[in-house]
Amino acid sequence: MTKLVQAAHSESLKSSAPSPFEEGEWLEVLQAMEEAYTQSLQYQTEIEEKNLALNQAHQFIFGIVSSMSDLLIVIDNEHNITQVNPAFLELTGLNEDSVIHHSILDFVQTPQPIKDSLLKQGISLQDLQGSLHTLHGNIPISMSCSCLNPDQCDFKGKVIVARPIGELLTAYEALKKAHQELAQTKEKMVHSEKMAALGRLVSGVAHELNTPISVLKGNLWSLKSYFDEVRPFVRASNEEILEDTPDLFADSQQALKHIADIVKSLKTFSQPHSEKANQLIEIKPILKTATNWVQANSKELTSPTITFSASENLWIHGNPQALQQVVINIVQNAFDALSSKKIADPLNKQIAVHLDKKQQWVEILIEDNGPGIPEEQLERIFDPFFTDKDVGEGTGLGLSISHQLIQSMHGELNVWNRPEGGAAFQILLPGDENLADSEEIQTLTSDHAQEA
Repeated sequence: MTKLVQAAHSESLKSSAPSPFEEGEWLEVLQAMEEAYTQSLQYQTEIEEKNLALNQAHQFIFGIVSSMSDLLIVIDNEHNITQVNPAFLELTGLNEDSVIHHSILDFVQTPQPIKDSLLKQGISLQDLQGSLHTLHGNIPISMSCSCLNPDQCDFKGKVIVARPIGELLTAYEALKKAHQELAQTKEKMVHSEKMAALGRLVSGVAHELNTPISVLKGNLWSLKSYFDEVRPFVRASNEEILEDTPDLFADSQQALKHIADIVKSLKTFSQPHSEKANQLIEIKPILKTATNWVQANSKELTSPTITFSASENLWIHGNPQALQQVVINIVQNAFDALSSKKIADPLNKQIAVHLDKKQQWVEILIEDNGPGIPEEQLERIFDPFFTDKDVGEGTGLGLSISHQLIQSMHGELNVWNRPEGGAAFQILLPGDENLADSEEIQTLTSDHAQEA
């Protein structure tokens, strides 16, 4: 610029000698041009520095967005997607062209109330639940959305940050299941401890009661014998005493028998059968004997009709006395449920006993057409001392003992109400596919045939 000014000045001297006024104007013009050029260079330098800083900031933000493992979605005020991060494209399997300018609702599904809140302008939300549509199916996600330019009145759109929660849900379900199993195990351990303590208590009580019961039995028998001897001498003096005394003896003996039965049940409850616990037994004769015994001892005028069915003659390893006691207890309960005062038609009392093979289990199913079991009692029916019978009619230990005996044989005892009415008890005992052809069974079968 300086050389230009000097050259112009030299030319002006050669042509003619200008007036001082004209030369000053030229100098001012040239100086202004030099200042403008200098300022333009400064502006250019500043712009280049700002562009460099802006590019660095853009690269920094892009690096952050690209490195995010969470999904980033930017939508405008029309709910159309304007930007997504690589994590979104990788998870969905889509390319950017198939996403940009498409509605967010094409990719994210949420319940209607959440959708309304998500699309409502000016509202930021946290922890929204929804699903993301991908090429591989829908994936559950958790979302949070914030408004762009929240401090300004002009609404620009929203930024949505989402995270897949499929693995989290799986882990939560596994944790929930483990917690439930732990709670059930704890409950079973507590129940086992209670039952063990109850068994020790019951065993001691039964032992303590046996002695006075034996004394009472002996004294009552002796007293009855003495009375029979003196009966002829008091007949004339007091006929009323003679008439009442036999009933008093009978009632006392019946009460003692009831107490003895309770003590026997207590001992069985505290000390389940252990002898011959793994004996090879044939189930069908045990079921026949048990049902016949209950039917023979029934006090009902019209006993229930018992039907028996078996797909085949089945054998198991177990305790025959324990199994027979369980069947007697269940059939006796069915008889009690079918008592004339509990059903509308006393002439239609049915009990069905089924014997069948269910995969690795042998199933004994005992059903009746009685009134069934109240729902609130189903969960407590195997609890010790639980009974719905009148006082003096039951000890409340029969089904509890039965449940314990079946468990001691590694089986299950289940109960439910039949849809058509009545109750059903299911006994499941471990079976053996190779048991039917064993030499032991063939020998026992041959012995039974010879005895017959």
